[in-house]
Amino acid sequence: MKDDDGNEIDVKWIRYRGKVSFVVEDSIYEITKSMREGAESALARVPYHYNPHRDFSGRWEEWNMGHEMAHIPELAKTLATKSCRELAKLVEEVW
Repeated sequence: MKDDDGNEIDVKWIRYRGKVSFVVEDSIYEITKSMREGAESALARVPYHYNPHRDFSGRWEEWNMGHEMAHIPELAKTLATKSCRELAKLVEEVW
């Protein structure tokens, strides 16, 4: 996948602790509903500060992570549009 600047970003789909997750560089991200909503909002050009969750709660952070993933457009689109079942089919490894 490529980021906004055209740089190649290595994204790996995994099952981590029984949950569909992905790895970007050296970070593991568990996919949550809030993360997916954040990615969907970013694609819809919803401003970052419109996070609907209570400040600094777990969901607030997950929504922000999803929104931040918009710098990798293909990843954000995948998170926002694929069902959980479709995401599970992307898993390459079990950790």
